[in-house]
Amino acid sequence: MKQNNMSYRVLLFEMKRGEKKMAELPEIVKLAVQMRDTLCGKSIKTIALLQEKCTSISSDEFQKRTVGARIKDIRNKGKWIVIALQ
Repeated sequence: MKQNNMSYRVLLFEMKRGEKKMAELPEIVKLAVQMRDTLCGKSIKTIALLQEKCTSISSDEFQKRTVGARIKDIRNKGKWIVIALQ
């Protein structure tokens, strides 16, 4: 079953008693595998940069480079999820 309008938001924090807690490594590994199985081969239609300080380029340049790109691979490197684009 194919869904046309899929939206994914990677949440690496969970709320507990009002505090943010970083997800554990096994949770990140599982999420990266699920994302790879679901998203590889699909194109990025829109993207929202929630933390601009996480990139070394402007938000506009980030959008230009990613929107329309096809997802080649998804993996984790430690607690980071790395998405390779074509």
